[in-house]
Amino acid sequence: MPSITSLLSYAAITLLASSHLSAATPVPMCKLVVRETPALPTTGSGTQLPAVSAGLHLKFVTLGRGVQNYTCAGGSGTPTAVGAIADIFDITALAQLSPTSAAFTGLPAAAAYLTIPGVQQLLNTRMPGGNTATIIGKHFFNSAGVPTFDLSARGKKLLSKLVGKVPAPATADVGPAGTGAVPWLKLDDAGGSAGLKEVYRVYTAGGNAPASCSGQAAVSVEYAAMYWFYG
Repeated sequence: MPSITSLLSYAAITLLASSHLSAATPVPMCKLVVRETPALPTTGSGTQLPAVSAGLHLKFVTLGRGVQNYTCAGGSGTPTAVGAIADIFDITALAQLSPTSAAFTGLPAAAAYLTIPGVQQLLNTRMPGGNTATIIGKHFFNSAGVPTFDLSARGKKLLSKLVGKVPAPATADVGPAGTGAVPWLKLDDAGGSAGLKEVYRVYTAGGNAPASCSGQAAVSVEYAAMYWFYG
């Protein structure tokens, strides 16, 4: 029967041979995908939106596609904003991978001209690593007129109030109606929210009111924008 010493010697030789073999044999390496926490965009000039509140962190980057709604008393005069409704797509994975690329920043300008199925197809051609851009909720104004973001697929909700507004950049897409891009906004928690504290509306495309209602009691204007949620 071999001694303990001889067994240990054999094990050492085997280990040494294995290490030389490993060193000489190329080992395929997986490509490392680096993800980052993207920085909140700015309009590039002039007054900017208030900074993210201390202690909050980015939760979701999303794309909203819908309409901005306006009304005119008696069908004439200047349209008055009465809310919006939009589907919300989760595009966080793309924001983490390429937050400054045209494929990312140009999404609202492209989405404003597409139907919801078209937006889904567009996003899925740009999302990285087999990720899909799913609809995770809706943006709407509730019965009390409060801007609401119900991200039911993520178990989050933000009932919000406006705390900051700046004009969209002059280069922002005017949208299908040609009326111009709605302003960039910061909205904070108005109470009754769940898991979210702030949201920024940025990279807007379309949605501005027409100059007049042209005999219509109400007008809906197509728009798209990104919504960055913090909590």
